[in-house]
Order: sequence, then structure tokens, then C-alpha cells
Amino acid sequence: TIEKSKLTFPEAGKESSGTAPAKVNFLGKESTVNVKYSVKEEGGHYVIKNASFDFDYTKHTGSQVCLMLICVRPLVNINISNGVVEASK
Repeated sequence: TIEKSKLTFPEAGKESSGTAPAKVNFLGKESTVNVKYSVKEEGGHYVIKNASFDFDYTKHTGSQVCLMLICVRPLVNINISNGVVEASK
């Protein structure tokens, strides 16, 4: 979850980018991450060109996830692209 006041929204037809703090809830626990994003306003919509953050799941599980001798890296990169949000009038 990102507070709307922490984001920069561009004017009509323009782009903006930045970094905003966000909260991630996973397995009943909450942690803070920094989301890097790029957004463009297109005809009354905000198109999220990309947004990404690194997530350390061990803060929620307490340990690394392994199966036999193979383990998942604790730091996972989450990427989002081409999301659309209605612009408020």
C-alpha cells in the first residue's frame, strides 16, 4: 500500500517518476519497502509504465524457504508494468 500523497502524478500528456515508501502485508506481518515508479497521464488515465521494489520474505517467514538442497533467495524483486489507474477529476 502506498499513500497517495507520497506519489507524484504528472500533468496531462506528461510523465513523472520517483520513489515512494510502501507497506507490504504478507502472512499477517507488515514491512516497509521503497517503490521506484514511472507513470504517464494518457487521456484521463494514469498508466503505470513500471514500478518495482525489493522484498525480503524472511522478515515475514522467519527463515529462508528451502526444498531439499535448493533455497529461494531471501531478497525477491517485484516488478509491475502497464497498470492503469483512473485519474480523479
